[in-house]
Amino acid sequence: MAYRRSIFSDLLFPAAGIAARLRLAFGVIVTVVLCAAIGVVFQTGKISTAQETLHNSALPMLTLAQRTAKDLSALSVTLESQITPQPSRVPGEVRARIVDQASLVRDDLDALRGYEIPEALADSLAERLNRAEASAQKLLTQRSELSQINAEIADLLSDMKQRQKRGHETIEDLTFDLRARTDAAMTGSGNPDFDPSFSIEGSYREMLLPALVLNDVGFMLDAIVATAAEDGWRASLLVGDRKEILAQQQMKDMLGRLVQFPDSAARRTLSLQIAELRSLLFDDGGLFARRRSYSELAEAYEKALFLHRPLVEDKSGVSVDLVDRSMAIVEGASEDLEDAVFVATIVTITALAAALGTILLTNQRIVERQFNTRIRALTNSVNAIAGGDLNHPITVRGMDEIGEVAKALTVFKETAQNLQRSKSELEKFAYVAAHDLRTPLRAIQDLSTWTMEDEASKLSGESQAYLKLLQERTDRLSSLLSDLQSYASIGQYESKVEFLNIANYLGELRQNLDPAGDYSIRYEGPDLPLACRASGVREILTHLLSNAIKHHDRGGGQIIVRTRLEPGEM
Repeated sequence: MAYRRSIFSDLLFPAAGIAARLRLAFGVIVTVVLCAAIGVVFQTGKISTAQETLHNSALPMLTLAQRTAKDLSALSVTLESQITPQPSRVPGEVRARIVDQASLVRDDLDALRGYEIPEALADSLAERLNRAEASAQKLLTQRSELSQINAEIADLLSDMKQRQKRGHETIEDLTFDLRARTDAAMTGSGNPDFDPSFSIEGSYREMLLPALVLNDVGFMLDAIVATAAEDGWRASLLVGDRKEILAQQQMKDMLGRLVQFPDSAARRTLSLQIAELRSLLFDDGGLFARRRSYSELAEAYEKALFLHRPLVEDKSGVSVDLVDRSMAIVEGASEDLEDAVFVATIVTITALAAALGTILLTNQRIVERQFNTRIRALTNSVNAIAGGDLNHPITVRGMDEIGEVAKALTVFKETAQNLQRSKSELEKFAYVAAHDLRTPLRAIQDLSTWTMEDEASKLSGESQAYLKLLQERTDRLSSLLSDLQSYASIGQYESKVEFLNIANYLGELRQNLDPAGDYSIRYEGPDLPLACRASGVREILTHLLSNAIKHHDRGGGQIIVRTRLEPGEM
């Protein structure tokens, strides 16, 4: 079956040689690989940029944002501790801690400004930080003032208790003096303190009524102290005002009762103590004034605390937003890196697939179909023709180098066929000529023999010599005709492979061809049986030695036969 080029080959490689097709296919592969390399280099640059962004910007910014969030969280904890404080237990180092933590956050924000964090977000966080810090400092100041006022109130309460105690001591002294005077008046003249002018009515006015006054004053003193010492004033400023009005009324009632007591040094002492107590309670720096200041400051503190709480919560939200933005930037850089790696992988795989596909297509379309298949077909044709099958078809066609070789083989085949025909005709002619010439030659030999036998007595010596020479020439011509027939029959019959010892066969030939021993035949070669087509070898050796003897210019000589063995040949 003749080889046919495919439509693909005609379209892709019109009238092109094998080398040109391979070069074109190699160029396609190189182009694909080069494009892939350019794509990979480009993607490698993007990968490097993404990695640089990730490692030099995104990740450090995320770390810094997380540190900022941590510092903000610590600051928030410190600030949040101001929301529900015990004013008397405010640590002295809180203010310094807030300043230090706020300074750390500011340093973090300054560092973050060097990255991709939005400037507005950093400014907003810095502004909120300043407001929160100012609010916290204000709260701390107010708490310090509250603590100071609270300490002053405690001191005033302690002083009030002391004055209450001294007032009771004075009242007890006055009561003891009244009791002594009463006892003296009631015991009569036996008592050195007895007053002769004593009467029941005078005793009531001078002793019993003052005792009742002292008793009331003592109770009123305790009531005033109890009213001033109550903690209900912390509930609101209004409650404190009511307590103050009540205490003032109690103080007024107590002073009204005290004036009913007879004048004495002890009463003046008690009046002085009550006046000091009134000053302690109602003066500008007194207990109720300090409580009023505390309540007003506490109310302002609560308002500031109310405004401070959203600042703390807002800062926490900003820190979360900061970390989220940093995470988004890191995720974006990671996605860019993943995309670049993915595209580079796809480009590499696509290029490899394209190159492999081109190689496979080249192997199938060019190497296999246009080279290997045709070479095998051409090799089969060459082997067949070399084996003698001159009718074997040459199926390879094409405009390339192999096609040219196939055309040359076709020409060689036609030439061999013509040569075989000529050889066959020549062999037939030689065989027929030798066969046809043998009959008249035999007639000449017979005629000369008969003439010599029948006319020997009549022929002269010279004539007999001529006839003898004629017989020799006809014998030689008969030998030549036999050789011609042998030559014409060579190759017509295939001899069998047999073992032949050339040295032994040369000895037999010497006896047949040179019985007189005029020639010496020497053999140089392996003295062992050789596997060969023995009949052809014998015929060749016979003709070689016969021609050497016949055509030698002298009557004797030396013939040397050399044999050399090579792989598969002799």
